[in-house]
Amino acid sequence: MSGWLWRQLRGWRHLYMSGDHLESVVADVIAQGFRIWRVQRCGDQFECVVTESAYGYVQNLAGAYGLSIRTERQGGIPFRWQQIHRRPFLLLGLVTAVAMIVYATSHIWVVQVNDPDLSASAKAKMVQAVAKAGLKVGVSRSALDIAAIRRRTLMQLPEYSWIGIRVQGVVASLDGIRFVTHPPEHLSLQLVASHPGRVSAVYVYMGDPQVRAGEMVSQGQTLIAGVVRESSGDAKSPVSHSLVTPAEGVVMADVTYRARVFQPWIEHTWQSTAERVVHRYIELSNGEMVPVWGFEPLPFEHFTVQKIVRPLHFAGVEWPVRMVDLVYNKRVSRTIRLTRRQAVRRARERAMADIGKMVPKSASRVQDQVRVTLAPNGVWVSVTWVMNQNIAVPGRSVKPS
Repeated sequence: MSGWLWRQLRGWRHLYMSGDHLESVVADVIAQGFRIWRVQRCGDQFECVVTESAYGYVQNLAGAYGLSIRTERQGGIPFRWQQIHRRPFLLLGLVTAVAMIVYATSHIWVVQVNDPDLSASAKAKMVQAVAKAGLKVGVSRSALDIAAIRRRTLMQLPEYSWIGIRVQGVVASLDGIRFVTHPPEHLSLQLVASHPGRVSAVYVYMGDPQVRAGEMVSQGQTLIAGVVRESSGDAKSPVSHSLVTPAEGVVMADVTYRARVFQPWIEHTWQSTAERVVHRYIELSNGEMVPVWGFEPLPFEHFTVQKIVRPLHFAGVEWPVRMVDLVYNKRVSRTIRLTRRQAVRRARERAMADIGKMVPKSASRVQDQVRVTLAPNGVWVSVTWVMNQNIAVPGRSVKPS
């Protein structure tokens, strides 16, 4: 057992001894099997740390040798226990606090629905249903039978095919999936071009292709038709009929995107400074913000706001409240004169960002081009991308009979 742990369990005293035969006293204490630490001479005194059990023996030796003993400090579990005995309300408060923590963390205090697509009334109905099934605020977590609660809740809510219940700490979260009682309301009878471009490949899964690879198509042009016409019979009595089917397929085409941006030589920008003001709130489970401190008027007019959210934990359990800091940073105006390289780089970055917003993520770049044109007060940058992508999108639709 380490010396520190031994001293905490047995209790310890930090002593200063003065007088004659100090070395003999220390040797006698060690010879009797007592443990002693930090023995050192401080002028005409000896400094040491002994356990509470050894202190009585040291007192007897002090009387025999005529030594003077002074206790500088003392500590350990025995002394703490004596303090608690002298102040019983301290122990009562500790026991009460522990009991409250155990009780609070072993019960459910928040029941919430996570599905954002449900209306407020549907969420309230689900919460009421699980409450009748046995999951409500204040119930003990150890008394929860999640499987039985789910079954009883589904019996009350027949419009749901599945209900999920997840308990984490003092929070019970609910999710649900409704029954789908009808098929899709419409089928697409044709696929049309979402963008103009040159067709590179046509893949028809159902329907009749209306374009071929290499053709130029315009926006809205029919690419795949869901009406397949067939004719049979002889010249005297021709028989014709048409088969209506949904149009399904993929039409790949090279689509051109362009973005043109002007960047002036002189730019006025806003920059954040180190000056800031913090407003602190406590966010309750219902979204209400309770102010805590820092609500003086802002000493500056222009600023940026940063929201910092910190969940609150206690005894390993996340509480249904959060600490929210709104940090207001002062902004000041700056005028910057750009070099040609800086202006071109900024204009190109802006053009790339603009064209990136237009291009779908699934498209692949076939060709790109950047053109720079200087002007007296700035620079023009034109960016052109040729992207290979699927341009077939649903066009005309009809409800099934």
